[in-house]
Parts: sequence; C-alpha cells; structure tokens
Amino acid sequence: MPASIPLSGESAASASRQADIAAADLAGALHDTARRMRDSLSASPPAPREGAEPVAVAVVIPCFNEAAAIGGVIGDFRAALP
Repeated sequence: MPASIPLSGESAASASRQADIAAADLAGALHDTARRMRDSLSASPPAPREGAEPVAVAVVIPCFNEAAAIGGVIGDFRAALP
C-alpha cells in the first residue's frame, strides 16, 4: 500500500512524512548512482571509432514527488554521460 495513504491508526501527516522520507531516500540513491556512473565513465573514456555515428543515450529516471532533488540528479547524469 502506498505510504501516502494513511493506514488504520495512522494520521495523514504521518503518512506524508513517511512518503517524504522515502522520496529523500530515493533521491539520495539516484544521486549516488549518478556519481558512480560519472566516476566510472571519467576513469576510462572509450576510444572513438573511425566513421562511427555519435552515441545517443536515454536515461529513464523515476521522479514522482522529486521536485527538490530531480534537478541535481539530471545535472549529475548530464555531467556523467556523453
């Protein structure tokens, strides 16, 4: 059951706090993942292939209720990826 729906005996404010904590945990995990990706990519950039097309990368980031953190996460991915 989603944390934003109060359970029996639980107030809406308590459920909202739990949802905020879960969102902050997710944002932190995404930030750490982006940092590890950036570090691993900057450690050994691939050699360009002659005549190769530019690489296109798509990143799917779950961002429900992530207004406070999503900008930093996107910035980290942009810095880490070509």
